[in-house]
Amino acid sequence: MKTTWTKRLVAIAAIPFAASLLVVLAPAGPAAATTEVKEVTAPLRVEYKTKETPIDGGGTSYYCAVGTFVSFNDIAGWTPDKVTVDFVGTPRSEPIGAAPYDDGASLNGLAFPPVGGSHQTQIGDFSYGQGGSPSVVTEICPQMAATSKGFFGSTATITYTREVVDVSRKCAKAQAKFEKAVAKVRTIQRKVGALNKQIKQLNKDIRAAEQAGNTGKARSLTKQRDSKKNTLSNKKDQLRDAKKDRAQAGSAAAKACRN
Repeated sequence: MKTTWTKRLVAIAAIPFAASLLVVLAPAGPAAATTEVKEVTAPLRVEYKTKETPIDGGGTSYYCAVGTFVSFNDIAGWTPDKVTVDFVGTPRSEPIGAAPYDDGASLNGLAFPPVGGSHQTQIGDFSYGQGGSPSVVTEICPQMAATSKGFFGSTATITYTREVVDVSRKCAKAQAKFEKAVAKVRTIQRKVGALNKQIKQLNKDIRAAEQAGNTGKARSLTKQRDSKKNTLSNKKDQLRDAKKDRAQAGSAAAKACRN
């Protein structure tokens, strides 16, 4: 089968039975994730199968079933989402559903496995005929198949989707988080430095007050110093946690921006 290519925004890769491929990127939103859509054009087939069953007491029951299918293959990282067919000149879409899809399609003991692909999705329901005349399988069933073929075009479109993270935006987001963590560490470090200076000065003032015999002032300054020491202890705990957060943010940013 001849494969044709169409490029739109990003490059695409073929799968064996595809007649054409199309990749469309959805408009980027504020989030880092975007939805990619890959459309694969594949043959639509109308298939019929027959069987004959002996009837107790003599005679034969003739039976046939007709089904319409579109086969498709797995594409790593992509999910088959819907199938679109040309039904009497009008596009018609149906959800494909979850695996195993319609790979095990059958009706009254007649199996319709995938043809030309690893999987298949069925379009509509089965049609069937049954009777005591061989014409059921020689005439009626072929007529039903021909009628079904007249409803549809010769191809269908399988739409695959996947969620993709924009690496550049993911990197920028991780970098911003790292820079915020760095700024937080610096802010706390400045506060710790200021508290150390204040405590050092208070210690000098306390000694001076004690040497001057001003016990009241010494007690007041001691309370201030002890309060500053308590605040300093809390700030040191915050600084330790902030440094851990900075390290984690740095690792995350390096990973996000690696590619």
